[in-house]
Amino acid sequence: MKETWKEEQLGRWRIHAGKPKEERTMALEIERKYRFSDFAVLRIRLRDARGEYQGRDFEENTVWDTPSRELKEKGVLLRLRSVGGNNVLCLKKPPKESIMEYNKVLEEVETEVADPEGMGAIFRSLGYEVAFRYEKLRETWRMERVTVCLDHLPFGRFVELEGDGESIPRAEAILGLQGCPSTTMNYHELNKVSCRERGLEEQDSFLFSDAERQRLKERLARSGE
Repeated sequence: MKETWKEEQLGRWRIHAGKPKEERTMALEIERKYRFSDFAVLRIRLRDARGEYQGRDFEENTVWDTPSRELKEKGVLLRLRSVGGNNVLCLKKPPKESIMEYNKVLEEVETEVADPEGMGAIFRSLGYEVAFRYEKLRETWRMERVTVCLDHLPFGRFVELEGDGESIPRAEAILGLQGCPSTTMNYHELNKVSCRERGLEEQDSFLFSDAERQRLKERLARSGE
């Protein structure tokens, strides 16, 4: 894991769509992922730190691209995310000008989509196809100025901190994550690393088995979330 887990930071500019142009905001966010699988311990630490539980969701994501993967070559991500009947289209791309040298900076635009199947038909008519799909069970907490995500993926469990350059190190210390391997790689990249580590052929998509997906969704339904 030496080549994967590094002490890095990821900065993101988010442009919130769906609002009048003058109301759209752009803010810098820093994000870091940690390999930490004992969520029960982390929940205790979050409660002790007066963290606020915000819910748990099963995410189904579809990434679109051209057959020759032109968007990937440009560092652009076009993703449709479905969570509990709500659908959000997201476009991420590198900024036109370098904003920071140390952090990786992305421009992100999001907007709600009422008809995901209709949106898919539009993409296909424009020459796009489904590049890959992925699923994730995400549990979200808010602690001070940091969003803490407990992510259960088909290839492992991770903790993601989102905040600013000052609040993330503080949250890391409060939650006892200082000694954990950390990275700013996205889950698509981490899935490929996991495949290599297990001696498997690399796959773009990472989905739960039918049985595991049903189990996770039933657990969500029982919890009333």
